[in-house]
Amino acid sequence: MRSIFVSLILLFSFKLTAGERKLTAAEEKKVHAILAELIDSTHSSLRKPRLKIKLHTIDNPAYFFESNFGVGRALLGMKRYKIGVNPLVFDKNIPDDALKGVLAHELIHTEDYASGNTFNTLIPIGIAVLKSKTKIQYERKTDLKVILKGLEKELIAYKNWQYPLLNPNDLRTKKKEYLTPEEIRLIVELRDTHPEVLKEWLNYKIPLDIDGVELALISKKRLFANHLFDMKLTKEFSQKKRGQKFIIELKSLKQKFIGCTLKAIPYSKKGHNFDEARIFKLNEIDTKKSVRAWMSFKGKMKGVDFILKSCEGQNSLFIKGFPNL
Repeated sequence: MRSIFVSLILLFSFKLTAGERKLTAAEEKKVHAILAELIDSTHSSLRKPRLKIKLHTIDNPAYFFESNFGVGRALLGMKRYKIGVNPLVFDKNIPDDALKGVLAHELIHTEDYASGNTFNTLIPIGIAVLKSKTKIQYERKTDLKVILKGLEKELIAYKNWQYPLLNPNDLRTKKKEYLTPEEIRLIVELRDTHPEVLKEWLNYKIPLDIDGVELALISKKRLFANHLFDMKLTKEFSQKKRGQKFIIELKSLKQKFIGCTLKAIPYSKKGHNFDEARIFKLNEIDTKKSVRAWMSFKGKMKGVDFILKSCEGQNSLFIKGFPNL
């Protein structure tokens, strides 16, 4: 049980070298003011009788922020929660909007802790963050909830402040476990045009990288191949162990698409498999002739979606899907 509660300390972490110190009175006042503003506006579920959030100093230079709770919350159901802040964030001149963005993220963890009891909430969260895959889903969905509260600018400000301070390994980890600024911008467009997609992500799984987010957005725009060029996909070979092989054929390719790339992404019942994606370059093509290329995929698949990418002056476009292959 103790290990589960320890695992519930959800951290925005990276390594820095600095001496330990306490938060100053002015720094505590600033954090308290932002927390109060968020609870009064976007995190109103925390405005409950006897619910208290205590601020404390993190003296470990490896971590910046944490959201946690006391033993009384786990054992007795007391509404006592903690937000930890490392004074290093002020030494590194964190902007006010960036501070608001990360505190919004931490308060969503607090909202999660406060939404149920030990057995139906705290323990499941603890189990989730013990495993890499479920932890990534949990943290990326937490960022998504910040966006749904309308605080995407503040969240981007935090990422932009944080990233230059990270070493290459920590930066890769952050981009894997949390949403990147590029992903956030695409998600905002989805939020404003197709909010049902984000609701589905919260209920099931959120994409693990920008390719998945981009595909969700551009597939909703549905610009099909017959508006651009003719496309045909023919299955040539299929064997369970060796995978499936196809011929892709393009006709009537227009000059403006020279220099673009066509990305083929297979999918199964479990979703799109970006590791098996194939990319075709359109930079050396005779537009008067049809183009044929081989394409093979491993494993079981239901279909293939195609995206036109990297066109100068154009956004990525969903071209065509081939289901039931």
